[in-house]
Amino acid sequence: MIIIRFLGFFSFAIFGPYFMLYLNQDRGLSPTIAGMIMAFSSVVGAVSQILGGVFTDRFGRRRTLLLFYGLGTLFNILLTLMVASSTSIWLFASVYIVSGLSWGMTQPALTAVITDLAPRKKLTEAFGLAQLVGNAGWIIGPLLGGYMFAHLSFTYLIGTSIITGLLSLILVLATLRESFAGNKDKAGLRGLFSVKDNALFTYLLLNMLVFIVYVQIVNSYSVFTVNRLGFTTTQYGLLLTINAIILVVFQHPVTRLVDIRLGDKNALIWGSLIFGAGYLSLSWIMSYGWSVVAIVVVTIAELLFIPSMTSIVGKLAEPEQRGRYMGLLGTGTGFGIAIGPLLGGVLLDASHGNSLFMWGPLALIACIAGLGFLRWFATYKKRLQ
Repeated sequence: MIIIRFLGFFSFAIFGPYFMLYLNQDRGLSPTIAGMIMAFSSVVGAVSQILGGVFTDRFGRRRTLLLFYGLGTLFNILLTLMVASSTSIWLFASVYIVSGLSWGMTQPALTAVITDLAPRKKLTEAFGLAQLVGNAGWIIGPLLGGYMFAHLSFTYLIGTSIITGLLSLILVLATLRESFAGNKDKAGLRGLFSVKDNALFTYLLLNMLVFIVYVQIVNSYSVFTVNRLGFTTTQYGLLLTINAIILVVFQHPVTRLVDIRLGDKNALIWGSLIFGAGYLSLSWIMSYGWSVVAIVVVTIAELLFIPSMTSIVGKLAEPEQRGRYMGLLGTGTGFGIAIGPLLGGVLLDASHGNSLFMWGPLALIACIAGLGFLRWFATYKKRLQ
């Protein structure tokens, strides 16, 4: 699971941060239109995670991963061929949007396997380890992608996803044992719609707000730094690499600190507020050095927030519900990922050079989420205990 997670992060780290730039510079789309395309793809991926959760609980983790990694590899081949042949942008965008289906279907199975295997008392630490190894892909990916984008073409960037997809499929086929064989009696769509957990759905809404802000680093921030601040794509890639190096070095000790001392509550509340502070600081940054400082602040928030976010859902769900609960978590964060680039693109177009109008509203959203988590933990304290 760790190696497969690394491959997924590495693949996206190569082409994902430059996808909006590709649509803007190579295909001539405005940031708003480019953001809409990314948003629709994320919505498909988000909604499909609900179905992925059902598949995971009904047919087992391994079967779900095999089926949809295979489908995802076929989509990657098709998208690479379409970029290489300069297919109509709207046809390409349509296939890209639909391709989010295969990615979304695999995510609940991945997180459910980790939840199945990890001791409950160390669940946050387990997800911290998974996040650490996944983020290792961001050390090389953005720099490699930035160099390839500047000197080659976007075809090579997106083509790397074919290799990583095939490797993931082979690893699942050759090495993964089934950790939960499935439960056909209780895991259908009817079982999904019978989930009536107010704690879960309120929690998902708060996570969605944080992810609207969190994902700016890999979409709107690229256009902001390159087009508005005048950085090169390689310099932008270096910022993401700095983010990844800090995550790899400090994720495990920070997550252990959360497990032993801080607790998931403080990690989520302070993570949300620090996200807001980090993005708000971009309103006054003009130099590359201060951009590095801002990235460090955002990375601290990520260290705290991401592992605890998944761990809480793992603790709320019973074994036969883990696929569906993780699918619903993926859907909630996926909607945040979908809204993020759309909102960021609109704010970029509407701010007319005033960076505070770009980053101020996003910082406010993160702070509102932090206050919401404070209330949520007070309300559901007994259940978590």
